[in-house]
Amino acid sequence: MFSLNSKLFFILAGISVALIIGTSCGEKESAEKRTTMEVMLKPYSPPADGKITAVQAEAFAGAFLGLLQLDVRYSRKWGDFLSPDSLYLASPDSSFAKQHPELTERVQQLLEAKNRERARILSKFGLTDSEYDWIGTQLSSAENREMAELVASRLKG
Repeated sequence: MFSLNSKLFFILAGISVALIIGTSCGEKESAEKRTTMEVMLKPYSPPADGKITAVQAEAFAGAFLGLLQLDVRYSRKWGDFLSPDSLYLASPDSSFAKQHPELTERVQQLLEAKNRERARILSKFGLTDSEYDWIGTQLSSAENREMAELVASRLKG
């Protein structure tokens, strides 16, 4: 089963994507926002053989560590702000969100800031969000055992 933290992660990830898409409609975007959206939304076409390259494995390991630090930093920053009770802030249609627009706005600001940092980390390692996710799922396949061992060694060291 998923723990509260993993459920919260999936909820926040979904909210993040929705916020990125929602904030992009009909406005002139800054270069930083365009870069964030390109990294977070650009599709990735995996190779037909399903094999991860050594370059991708190295990039994944570096990005993984950076994203882990980002999650820890934001978990500390948000504290109880995103407790299960305050998840009502995620839905703009909820009565709680309508009664507390300042809190809803703050949640959106935090998620947007985290998305910008996530995009910077992925960009630093030459990855998009979809390529990063693809690599993560492929590490458990038999044909990528060697690359999984490479990633594991980088994460231990």
